Amino acid sequence: MRLLQSLAILLLIACHAAAYPCTPDDLASCPKAPGGLRPDQVPQFITITWDDGISPFSYGLVEKIMGGLKQRNDCPIPSTYYICVTDTIPAAVQALYMAGNEIATHTMTHVGNPSREEIVGARTWLANATGIPESKIVGFRAPFLLHDEQGRNVLAEAGFLYDSSIPDNVPSKISPSLDQRSWPYRMDQGIPQDCDTGSCSPGERHNLWEVPLWSVADENGQPIASMDPPGNAYDNYKRELERRLSGNRAPLGLFFHAGLQSEASRVDELRRFIEYAANQPDVWFVTTQQLLAWMENPVPASRVAQQLKCEKPTDVKADNVCETYVGDCKFGTFDGTKCKLRGCRHLTGEFEPARTKRARLSRACQYRWPAWAAIAAEPEAQWRRQYELLSLREAEAGCLPSVAAVRRAQQSVTERHRAILTEWLCEVSFDWDLDSTIVFKAVAYLDHFLEQQPVEALSRFQLLGLACLRAAMGDARKPSQLEEMEKKLDAKNFAYISDDTYTASEVEAETQVIAALVPQHLKRCPNAKMFLRSFWYRATLRQVVHADEMHIYTLASFLLQLALLDLECSGHAPSLMAAAALSVSLEAFDKESWPAALQQFGSYLPSDLAAAKARLVELQATQAAEQLRPIWRGMHEQHSYPEYDAEWSRVVLIFSCVSRSHLLPSGASSPPPQDTPAAAMLID
Repeated sequence: MRLLQSLAILLLIACHAAAYPCTPDDLASCPKAPGGLRPDQVPQFITITWDDGISPFSYGLVEKIMGGLKQRNDCPIPSTYYICVTDTIPAAVQALYMAGNEIATHTMTHVGNPSREEIVGARTWLANATGIPESKIVGFRAPFLLHDEQGRNVLAEAGFLYDSSIPDNVPSKISPSLDQRSWPYRMDQGIPQDCDTGSCSPGERHNLWEVPLWSVADENGQPIASMDPPGNAYDNYKRELERRLSGNRAPLGLFFHAGLQSEASRVDELRRFIEYAANQPDVWFVTTQQLLAWMENPVPASRVAQQLKCEKPTDVKADNVCETYVGDCKFGTFDGTKCKLRGCRHLTGEFEPARTKRARLSRACQYRWPAWAAIAAEPEAQWRRQYELLSLREAEAGCLPSVAAVRRAQQSVTERHRAILTEWLCEVSFDWDLDSTIVFKAVAYLDHFLEQQPVEALSRFQLLGLACLRAAMGDARKPSQLEEMEKKLDAKNFAYISDDTYTASEVEAETQVIAALVPQHLKRCPNAKMFLRSFWYRATLRQVVHADEMHIYTLASFLLQLALLDLECSGHAPSLMAAAALSVSLEAFDKESWPAALQQFGSYLPSDLAAAKARLVELQATQAAEQLRPIWRGMHEQHSYPEYDAEWSRVVLIFSCVSRSHLLPSGASSPPPQDTPAAAMLID
């Protein structure tokens, strides 16, 4: 009898493995639909997902895009919502669930690499606040797509069904071509993907599904992005749908933050695509749970409508159920008397009045992402800034070089050599009036090369720097500057600035090496200057700084330029370096170093910035800083700062006017007293 039971279990395991064969040992099966169905038998599924809190803004925005649209079976178009507790209104979540949408989790306070409390606590809160059964909240997406093995262990132990945090570009191990994209896979046989935004290994085993974030590719087949891809949304997604319909019919994912879809033209493009797709044969919009349910019980497209019914949920445990959400009510005051929150049961099972609960959640939400209510009440344009920052934070996660790998790979080239070359690239960019972000891109390319392969001859190191700068200039071209930039990109110009140490043909050949080596995602990576602009916008909006204090921004920019010279700094996230530079600059000019308005916006606490700030303070006292100061001073005296030309008419220029006593590195002695005012340093 025991032998028969064991045999049955083994057969069950074998059938399970055969049904979902996408594993590190069987990558060829990843694009194959389950059930052995031919492509023409497979329904074309589309999933729409929305990340972060459900606020009046995000709820209304989604309604603009999807309200009133239906599928061929007369059911509304569903979405999956990955919800973080901060800034979420339970009445709105309840209404979304009652309308046939899936509710999933995105942590309590939107932190990267979250703890068990953050992951499981979000599910508990959603269930308690809305009455939606925990058994129906089974999906998770990691904030900033920062995922790791510990988080997956928590998900599996807590009984989650799936994770959706690992992006998939094309071509990749699991998606060999544009029309052969991967299907979701189970992780109980390992993780077959490469992980750019987090950490994973093929040997991991988890009782979970993984639903990849499939990237969108442009008309040339180059990846754009998986979340909130720029460009015409209708054209992008129609092109992706056509590729899938003519290929293996793997699911198409539309992955969004609401704030990045708020422009009227974007709303129209998305609504137009959804309406178009919903009327195509064999195309169905599904929640992520519905997609996985079909994979566990695959049926041909001709029978899939029977699986996709839109019956109203009856399992919400609440005295009053919000079927619609109206107004911009705050936590605890829902849709009039009908949806008023009277209290809830939480982990201990005891009854907790709404007032006590609000206080508890308020304390919890200040852990890392405090006081979003203030941001939620702001105009749409300011919300867009917040979501743009979130999107940049997600993008930067996969862009950092490994400092340890650079040090291991390089024998001939030292960190001092790298600093000298980077300083020279900065000077060239100033002399050529290049956009200040180009040199950041060039140094990112340089570090990527240094991480991948050794520089055999020091005599060729300057040529490598020239090629990185030229490649960065080519990738940063704007339509309005094509003619001007083409002239500068002439390889003869680069040979000339090397005092003809290298020929134009050598420059061209080395540029081609860099262009081939640099991956597409690195070309689109955000840099520290982008984050500094976002933080500065927030600082001016909240009156942390004023329009005539651009010298604070200038000093922060200078510190970021200095940070390029330091290999250790390149290993820090650009957003962290930007926050640290602005914090040092604010402190130097006797302002609060990192006020609450910036903590709320950037998700960094003062303690997070301490190490980076200390390094920046050390760097500004170096010889390299002294050599770069006159160049920057001359540039800013001419107001050649394209990001903020309008403000420069009002600027009081005090570049490098900060007394050294403000910026002394730890343990250094104080400078001798000076009779000359700090501002006079500008003209000596």
